[in-house]
Amino acid sequence: MVHIGKTALHGLMNNSKFIFQPDEFDRPEIVELGCLIGLMRVVHKHVSSKKITDISFIHKTFQEYCAALYLSSLADTDVDLLKSYVSQMNFYAMENVLRFCCGSSQKAAECVVTYITKVANLETNTDKAQYMVKLLCILLYEDYYSQYSIHFDALKIESGD
Repeated sequence: MVHIGKTALHGLMNNSKFIFQPDEFDRPEIVELGCLIGLMRVVHKHVSSKKITDISFIHKTFQEYCAALYLSSLADTDVDLLKSYVSQMNFYAMENVLRFCCGSSQKAAECVVTYITKVANLETNTDKAQYMVKLLCILLYEDYYSQYSIHFDALKIESGD
C-alpha cells in the first residue's frame, strides 16, 4: 500500500485529484492489488473512439490512508522528503492524512508534530494558530494511542457471559 500511497499523496496535494491514469502508478500490479483488496476501482471508457482507463480510490478516506502510509514510511527512509511534503501541505485539507500518519508511526508523528509546532509558533493569524494547536492535540493523541494500543488490547477483560 506504500506504493499506492505515493500516487495517492501526489493526487491529494495536486488540487485534490481523485482520478488517475495507469501511468501515474509505479507498477501495473499495484493497481491490480489495490482493486483486488477493494481500495480502488478501474473504469474503462471510450471517448472519441479512444479507450481511456480511469483509476480511483473507492472513497477519499482510503486515498488519505494510503497517502499517510507512504508519508509514515518516509520517516524510516527519507525524513527530509517527509518534512518537505508536510511543509507544502494545507493542514485543513490534509488533516486526515496527518492523523493517519501520526497514528501509524511514532517517528513520523515526531517529525509532523515538530514541524506544525514551529509553524504554529510563527503564525500571526489567531484563528489559524488556534486550529494548529487543535490539530497538534489530535495528532499527539493519535501518536499516543498508536504507541500504547497493544497495551490497551492486552488489558481487555473477558466477560463471563
